[in-house]
Amino acid sequence: MISGMTSSVCLRDFTKDFFLKQEKRLTEVYPGLTLSILYRYLEGYGVERQMSLDHLFDQVYTPGPHNLWTVFFQQMEQGVPLEYIIGRAYFYRSEFYVNQHVLIPRHETEILVEFVLAEMKRLALESPDDLKVCDVGTGCGAILLSLMRDSHRTVQGLGIDLSLEALKVAKRNDFYLRFTRSKNSHSRFLLSDRLSEVTEKQHVIVSNPPYIPWSFAKENVHPQVKRYEPHMALFLPDEIYEQWFTEFFQQVDDLLFQGGVFMMEGHEDQLENLLKILQKCSFKQVMIVNDLTGRSRFLKALK
Repeated sequence: MISGMTSSVCLRDFTKDFFLKQEKRLTEVYPGLTLSILYRYLEGYGVERQMSLDHLFDQVYTPGPHNLWTVFFQQMEQGVPLEYIIGRAYFYRSEFYVNQHVLIPRHETEILVEFVLAEMKRLALESPDDLKVCDVGTGCGAILLSLMRDSHRTVQGLGIDLSLEALKVAKRNDFYLRFTRSKNSHSRFLLSDRLSEVTEKQHVIVSNPPYIPWSFAKENVHPQVKRYEPHMALFLPDEIYEQWFTEFFQQVDDLLFQGGVFMMEGHEDQLENLLKILQKCSFKQVMIVNDLTGRSRFLKALK
C-alpha cells in the first residue's frame, strides 16, 4: 500500500515492490498482469500525459497526493481498469482513447472485425458503390474505425450510440485516426436508440450490443467490469431482453441493402435464443459463428 509513504525511491524499484507485495490481489483484479506488463502500462500513462520516456523508470519517485504516479498506483489499488487509468486501449491495429463512458474494447471482438472485413471484400466485388457501414453501439469507435482502416473500398461509416459522452470519445478517436483510412472515406456519428434515427440503407450493420441479461450478470461478470464499465453498454433488464432484440433485428432487416450483411457479438448462452428471434425476420440466411476457440460468439445474417 502506498498511503502514508513519503520516502523517495526510484520508480522502477517502487513499481517492482508494489507489484510483488500485492501480486496475488493484483492478478485477481487484473488477470494476466505481470511486472513487465505493468511497466508497459506505466509507459502508456506517461505518454498520455506527455511525459518524457527517457530514463522514465530511473526517475526519483516521492509518493504524495499530487504526484501523478501516486494517482496511478492509488487507482490500481482501487481496481480501476488499467485502460481507464492510462486513457488508452489497443484494439486490432490502432490505439484508442477510452474513458469510463465507453467499454474497453476486447481482443475477442477483433475476430468480429476480421469476419466483417471478409464480407466487405465480397460486397466490394459485387457493387461499384462506396460501402455504407453502420456500427450500432459504437462506444469508442473501435469496430467502425478498424473496419474503415482496413477496407479495400471507400467507406461511408456511421457510428451510433445512445450515449452522448460515448460519441464524444468516438469522435476524438475518429479525428486522430482519420489519416489511417482512404482519403475518400468519411465517417459521421449519430445519437440514436439502436437504428431508430437512421433512414439510409446500409451494406453492413455491425454491433457489439448490450447482450447480457441482468440476472446472468450477477454471477457471471467480473466484479470490476460491473463496478467500472458503463452498464448501458453491457446489460439489459430481463423483462425487456427479447423485445429489445426483436425491435433491433427488425430495424436491421429494414435497413440492409439486398445482399448486405449483419453481424453482432453475443454471449454463447444467449445466442441460440437470439438466433430464433433473428429467424423471424426476412433474412435469406442466419447462423451462429464460432470464435477461434470454437465457442459460439457471433450472429450473422445475410439479406
